[in-house]
Amino acid sequence: SVDDKSISVKSNDGSSKIILLSDSTAINKATAGQKSDLVVGEKVVVFGTSNSDGSISGTNIQLNPTMPNNPSGASQKNN
Repeated sequence: SVDDKSISVKSNDGSSKIILLSDSTAINKATAGQKSDLVVGEKVVVFGTSNSDGSISGTNIQLNPTMPNNPSGASQKNN
């Protein structure tokens, strides 16, 4: 799901995670993206800080990533 303050992403293993968005969250694709680019079914990579409630405060979201090997600290997810 997507709203103005968060997105819910589904991992390749089927689990879901809430990603919190702020005005400083970078959302990228081939060019700079916007919150409106976050749509259900879009593949994303999220970078951020884990919160005590299990959500993540997103600092950078990459849309439709092509990553042969996930870097440490990044997880590829389906929105």
